[in-house]
Amino acid sequence: MKKSVFFLITFCFFYTIKAQEYDFFNDKGELKSIYKDADSILDEKYLLYTKEYTDIDSALSAKVPVFRLNLSSNNLGEIPEGVFELLDLQMLNLSDNKIREIPSNISQLRYLRYLSLNTNLVSKISPQIGALKFLIMLDLENNFLEKLPPEIGELTSLQNLLIGGNNLKNLPNTLGNLSSLMNISAWGNQLESLPENFGNLISLQNLDLSHNALKSLPSSFSNLNFLIICKLSYNKFVIFPNELCTMENLAYVDISHNLIRQIPDDINKMSRLQMLDLSYNSLSDLPKSFGKIPFLQQLYLKHNNFTYVPRALQKLGSLRILDISENQLQQLPSFIDNFLFLQQLYLSKNYISSLTDNFGNLAALNILDLSNNQLDRLPDSFSQLQNLEILNLAHNMFNKIPEQIFSLSKLKDLNISQNNISKIPPEISRLTNLERLDLSSNMLTSLPISAIQKLPLLKTLILTGNPFNSDYISLLKEQLPNVVIVF
Repeated sequence: MKKSVFFLITFCFFYTIKAQEYDFFNDKGELKSIYKDADSILDEKYLLYTKEYTDIDSALSAKVPVFRLNLSSNNLGEIPEGVFELLDLQMLNLSDNKIREIPSNISQLRYLRYLSLNTNLVSKISPQIGALKFLIMLDLENNFLEKLPPEIGELTSLQNLLIGGNNLKNLPNTLGNLSSLMNISAWGNQLESLPENFGNLISLQNLDLSHNALKSLPSSFSNLNFLIICKLSYNKFVIFPNELCTMENLAYVDISHNLIRQIPDDINKMSRLQMLDLSYNSLSDLPKSFGKIPFLQQLYLKHNNFTYVPRALQKLGSLRILDISENQLQQLPSFIDNFLFLQQLYLSKNYISSLTDNFGNLAALNILDLSNNQLDRLPDSFSQLQNLEILNLAHNMFNKIPEQIFSLSKLKDLNISQNNISKIPPEISRLTNLERLDLSSNMLTSLPISAIQKLPLLKTLILTGNPFNSDYISLLKEQLPNVVIVF
């Protein structure tokens, strides 16, 4: 089954879709053969078009086989015994109840494909769960599990295992038997290590191990040749795992909020990497090979120990998003104009006092955050940023709005709060696409009202923390009736 179908199924666990009309049953109430698969049960592609029952009594009294049962949010303390009489059941939703265990008679539902017990009190799973040979999705997120039974490894059809938000300290070695598994969500547990045979999960594409206690990955991890998304944030890695570097198909890696101080030289072997989040680590430099990652488009280096922009970045010509905020940068390098395709740049909470003269060459920028720095002027080339839509200059040292800004005709959101501005020039009227203007915490006592009235799209004007008198506030409200003014 394709991954998109899985997400559709998951969605339909919680939302009812309008069923297409199918005549599934013959006069005897038996499933017609044209709707059966190779195992002589309902073909999965028709499952969403069968009736979904929402109470056990109506399901038990049905004259035809019941394939879908949704008993979510019913304050159930256990799985009702009647459920185990529905032997044709393929989709069972028991989420958001108070169920404490999955009992042994779960094995009676031998055709079950989708089982959700999300958000319950489950702390025990019977080994008999291994009898569910057709199970494709098992959702046990947000429960109280401390371990999984080894019989989980007998679910040979399983493609999606959702076990996040539990108290798991380890995963059974038998997990490596699940060669069909495509998606594992195991965030928010207490995992300190993974089974040595974890790399046997050769079909795995999406892995979320965030919010655990991992310090390393097993050597077999690099065998996960189809892994595309890997989330390892909020763990205890000190060194970027070498096992990731040899995985050529990885496109998305989030290893933020760890303790990483070093990146391996062979990181450039991640030849299809598009997004890398290294935020909230302890990095102060990057190896030269980092610049050889050919298709990297999003790079997040927020809250590290960089005192300069690493030279390795200068060859990352494909970058679309760069976040190097909350570091210790004092200046930007001249190679900043190498990022010709950069659309979003975040430099807030550094010590930058000036921008390079060629900064305006970043012509593709549409979001720029320079807040919480030491800027008091902008270079002349800044006026060339004609695609800029969001500009944040808050908490700097400007005593006036730089005139270069008035040339930014596409600007929609301008934040120049917490500066030393005492006067707004009439040229503000040139920003005809402006929707939000934040002038809070400056030294303003008046505004060019007639110029602001020429901003046809302005919706929000934030003026808190300025010494306006009450009469002037009333005048502004009267003259700008279509603008939400925040004082």
